[in-house]
Amino acid sequence: MLDMSDACFREQHWAEPDLYLMADEALVESAENAVFRICPMEKAPEPVLVPDMPWEGGDGSVQRPVQQDPLDGSVLYDPQLKRFHLWYRTHNRLASKSIVCYACSEDGLHWVKPSVGAIDYEGSYDNNMLKMRVPPVLNDHLCTVVPNYVAGLDAKLIATVYSKYNDPIYPGGITFLSSRNGIDWEPHFPPMLPIDGDAHCLMWDPRNECYICTTRSAAYSGTINRLRQAGYDNLKSKRHVAIARSRDLVHWTPMVTVLEADDKDPENAQLYIMYVIPYGHAYIGLVQLFYMSRDMTYGPLDVHLVISRNLTDWVRVGDRTPILPRGEKGSWDHADVTICAGTPHPEGDRMRFWYGGKDTEHWQAGNGALGTATLRRDGFACWEAGDTEGCITTVPLDMHWATWPFLNVEAPDGEVRMEIIDAETYEPVRGVSRDDCLPITGNHLRAMVEFKEGRGNFIRHAGKVRFRFYLRRARLYAFKAPNILLEGDYVPAYAWL
Repeated sequence: MLDMSDACFREQHWAEPDLYLMADEALVESAENAVFRICPMEKAPEPVLVPDMPWEGGDGSVQRPVQQDPLDGSVLYDPQLKRFHLWYRTHNRLASKSIVCYACSEDGLHWVKPSVGAIDYEGSYDNNMLKMRVPPVLNDHLCTVVPNYVAGLDAKLIATVYSKYNDPIYPGGITFLSSRNGIDWEPHFPPMLPIDGDAHCLMWDPRNECYICTTRSAAYSGTINRLRQAGYDNLKSKRHVAIARSRDLVHWTPMVTVLEADDKDPENAQLYIMYVIPYGHAYIGLVQLFYMSRDMTYGPLDVHLVISRNLTDWVRVGDRTPILPRGEKGSWDHADVTICAGTPHPEGDRMRFWYGGKDTEHWQAGNGALGTATLRRDGFACWEAGDTEGCITTVPLDMHWATWPFLNVEAPDGEVRMEIIDAETYEPVRGVSRDDCLPITGNHLRAMVEFKEGRGNFIRHAGKVRFRFYLRRARLYAFKAPNILLEGDYVPAYAWL
């Protein structure tokens, strides 16, 4: 049996309260000669893991078209052993033992399927299948694997599943399983969320030290049904995103609907599942859109970008260009893509994600596999200007005594300048005007903003200000400014506790 007793399962935490992402369009009050755009992930052309083993839906050497969904799962990095760990569902429509498997990798690109020794397959334990159907759990509908952050719980890992149970009080729902090694799992019963959804994600919020669960709310469907009975015949019960929070995985806030498809979406669009990344000053949501057929079963899927400052109020970003698009027609992922759970892994100035893809639409048997994609650090979206200088002005900011700004900029043949202006008069603060700013050129994740003699990069000031950026042949992805708060800064997401 595989021994992972020495494994160290970690997540990369990206929350920084003084890092402001340009993906939050509400940060900008006005923009001239500059355009806002979403920055799609750059996908590797070929998958990095395919289900080629018989228990995955292959013949031992190649995959067969028997996956009803893309491979999905969770990726965690082990800094101690310098290894990536992957727990994934094969969605093999012919599976009789388990659809959950384990793989590992040294670089996140070349994956090994070690012998786990957990399940007998045709007289042999020499396979990488995991046993997640541990009674009373009846279904191996794995959705997420995350590190354990609950004090007093003797486990390294937490996995969540949606399952049915042979119980008159708790016939179904989401529950968690705990593990010391990532192979052997112990279920918690009763289910932690007994009436909610099959498509869900579990995430850790380091900012508020709580778990977040996103899924579909049963209460939402109940409300729609009651309104229909009251005569509102035009209401449609669509897939949507709801959210709940917990510090101990047992006691949860009510599941509250926070995001739905709207009039700007295609008529047949529904929100299928959402993964949340606490990032910078906000929460990044990667939400899967399902463009559903009339029988509510088939249709393509892609992944879009949303953002929130408080986990309750979510905004669809930009022109709704998919941040993880489907591949071109004829490619291995041209019909269905879904993001894997797990915070992105840092690689120099970029971040690596993993995703599932398939060449057929939702619930149609086809070739599913695991792919990978990267994105510039902080680079979910940007403001961009061409040859004509662009000017971007933020909303009011509260400046407390001093700050020293940094910019995430891309200006290989252009430049970026910054000034700090009074929030009311729009006049530059003395010594930190556009003309006082030394131009920033090149490609930088954290370019220090420097001003001429008398100011340097350490700027003392107190009061309400605005930041103004001047871009020429450049892109601005984020700014980092200690001792700066948004005016009327938002209430923490966990203020209810």
